[in-house]
Amino acid sequence: MENLEVRPKSFIIKWINAPDNSKIKWEVKPLKKSVNFGIYVSNSKFEIDLNQVHEFDRQRSNSVTTISSNSSLEERLGSRLTKVEWVGKCNGNELIQGTVNVETGHLYAFVFDNTFSKTTGKKILFNQYIEEERRQSTTESLPEQVASVPSNVKFELPKQTHGSGPGSSFLTVKGGKYLQGMLLKKKRKRSTKNFSQRFFVLNFKYGILNYYVNDRSNHVRGNMYIKNVIISADKPGLTIYLDSGLELWVLKAYNAEDWQVWIKAFNFIKKKNRAGYSVDEAGGVSGIDYDEEEVSEKIDSLKLTANKLMNGLEKRRPSFWRRYSRSSSNVNSNTVNNNSHSDDSSSVNGTLNTSPNGSDAVGLAKELYAGLLELETLVRSPKLSRTTTTAASLFSQEFYDAQEYLHEVSDKVVLLKGASEDGLHNNSSDNSNLNFDISSSSSSDADSFMPLKSPIKITSDDLYPLPLPPVARRKDISPSTVDPPSLIAFFRKNLGKDLSTIAMPVSSNEPLTFLQKYAESYEYTNLIDESLKSDVSSGERILKIAAFAISSLSAYRAKVRNQRKPFNPLLGETFELVREDLGFRLIAEKVEHRPFVIAARAESANWTIDHCPTPSQSIRGKTAEVTVKGTVTLTARSTGEVYQWVQPVTMLKNLIAGEKYSEPASSMTITCSNGQRAIVNFKVSGMFSGRSETLSVRVQDKGQYLPLELRGSWTEELHFYTEETQGELVWKAGNLVPNYASKFGFTEFAAGLNQITMLEKGKLAPTDSRLRPDQNAYENGDVDEAEQLKLSLEEAQRLRRKENEATFKKHETKFFKEIPGSRDPGNDDKPLWAFVEGDKSYWNRRKRQDWGDLLKLW
Repeated sequence: MENLEVRPKSFIIKWINAPDNSKIKWEVKPLKKSVNFGIYVSNSKFEIDLNQVHEFDRQRSNSVTTISSNSSLEERLGSRLTKVEWVGKCNGNELIQGTVNVETGHLYAFVFDNTFSKTTGKKILFNQYIEEERRQSTTESLPEQVASVPSNVKFELPKQTHGSGPGSSFLTVKGGKYLQGMLLKKKRKRSTKNFSQRFFVLNFKYGILNYYVNDRSNHVRGNMYIKNVIISADKPGLTIYLDSGLELWVLKAYNAEDWQVWIKAFNFIKKKNRAGYSVDEAGGVSGIDYDEEEVSEKIDSLKLTANKLMNGLEKRRPSFWRRYSRSSSNVNSNTVNNNSHSDDSSSVNGTLNTSPNGSDAVGLAKELYAGLLELETLVRSPKLSRTTTTAASLFSQEFYDAQEYLHEVSDKVVLLKGASEDGLHNNSSDNSNLNFDISSSSSSDADSFMPLKSPIKITSDDLYPLPLPPVARRKDISPSTVDPPSLIAFFRKNLGKDLSTIAMPVSSNEPLTFLQKYAESYEYTNLIDESLKSDVSSGERILKIAAFAISSLSAYRAKVRNQRKPFNPLLGETFELVREDLGFRLIAEKVEHRPFVIAARAESANWTIDHCPTPSQSIRGKTAEVTVKGTVTLTARSTGEVYQWVQPVTMLKNLIAGEKYSEPASSMTITCSNGQRAIVNFKVSGMFSGRSETLSVRVQDKGQYLPLELRGSWTEELHFYTEETQGELVWKAGNLVPNYASKFGFTEFAAGLNQITMLEKGKLAPTDSRLRPDQNAYENGDVDEAEQLKLSLEEAQRLRRKENEATFKKHETKFFKEIPGSRDPGNDDKPLWAFVEGDKSYWNRRKRQDWGDLLKLW
């Protein structure tokens, strides 16, 4: 029997693929302690069915229902899988047996549930075998229990066996059926050590990947059915992402050689599973098995048939060729117009039957024509008919795109960053795809930051135009006049790419640029002012700084906001924000186009913030990874203390089906030049628990944790806590606009960012985002006009770039300058940008209205 291990507050799934007219016979025996056990079946081969199509309908009508995180595992699994039998509690040392009758072949999930146990892991003996109609049994078990067969799997394995110890792995193909070796696996719970070494065994016959705690253990800790898993891989990071829809495994190889072996192994299994498909009138998915080799073989066969036909007719009368030529033109016309083949087929057959060229030639010609039709079917069958209706029905564009997207990303390992299996780059003019290893962007290691001193000199300049009397600002915007488009078609064509480099319809945007969206993170600067008045030794000061760093995430607390993205600023575009009520001013400029980099300086009488963020969004299959790289440097004017952090990675979930939402996916550490560190740990979301919102923040001072900590959620509020009591409210999220679901999910603060108040009227730089004509047309509801304006602005930018390239001219930034020799560890060691001080500073030029040398962007 196979040994399984289920950790506390967790569960594992044993996947079994059963053919038509078979029986799955199973045995379960928990050792010492009880577990819950149930059997489920996947809704369809590719895990997308009518229920998910109807989920699109619910999403569009803003009535999506989600499963409570307090519901049982049985209820949560029911949202993704169809229950066959919930056996329930299986007592320790008790053997339970059963049979599942399979009429139509499906993928079955045998679920072992230990979520009810908070501290105790469970070990289970499990055995199953499939009894087919002819009583031929097959098993899925450990390597030593399966007989070897001749191998037809060709892998270029490492020539030498690596030694034991860190940074090593051992890879073997046993009997041509198993690939086993060490990989690093990202831990479920975040800690300073994000990855742990684990032992993996890949079964080629069944397409099953098991993992164990080490190569001496025989207890299976996890199980994935590779044929139905979306796999993406990043060679520079040696990273492999396996997304089953129920679990996400993030794996890392020790070296490029190992990485390539695993990618080839996964592709071998995927290749055997490739299939075309169609949607019948009832909405069912049916398949036509084919792959690239089958099409290639069919083409070669048709070439031989054509050669035979030409040789047989070479010396025949030319009248046949005239008649056949006319028929061929009809066939070509029919193919282009995609009409029925029946009329042309009879025409061609009639022409061939009446030709005086012998029965052999006629038979060969018929064979050639039939082969052409079959080849067309092979090529065209997976491409579902397109529809332009915006209704979310069974035959909606979204459903087709989702089906095709799933097939496209399921039939092979998707290589990110444009890399091929052999490490060569694909032919692409876009070399700006930005992807990265999640662990490398985590800010849990204080040593990854720049030296803790301000890299930019603090001046005593005034804060023109502050101070000011109160300024009236709007706290609402008009509703959107258009629904967001289905983005699946874009995702499937640009898997692994940075979405900021992809031209998308204007309806996929919200009426703010990224410069304005960045400025939204300064809504709660009052926390900084309060922190600088707070006690240092207790940790209160750095905790309030941490609260400010966390507060920027709250802009996405309305899940509807995740359906759109900000406008991509043009190179040289700027945005200023002056808030007399909060006592600060901010200027941001887009200084690089590829990669997308902006430079920003915010300052008040008490502090300055310098930041060079690089935003990117990379698709991982059913999720997208959203990052804003770049170290935030906050400097206190009175004390010179420097605080630094990098924003956490966030994951955008449910790209294909369900309610889209984002949540933090890495920890965050705020460091201070006085030696203190505030470590932010976001609660890890479960597979079915919905969005992760709760967090805790603790302070380390000289290696010791201080009693005071911060707890709460990034969507609502944060409080001080000690071991005994709950303290004061530190932060509370601001208001959303009324009826926010129809208004892009905006906050009241965001609603005023595109407004030109009396403070800005006639004062703004002509490159300010508020003056963008396409964005203003879009906010006013004129979507068609906005689309045309957006295209013209982007085309003008491309022309400027080509002119600069032709004359070897570099774009000249106006309000920030690159610091020679500087490096930002929070942004892949890219150079830092310094705010231009003195007479040429933005604010002094604003006083004089000195904008003569700025680019004309619109």
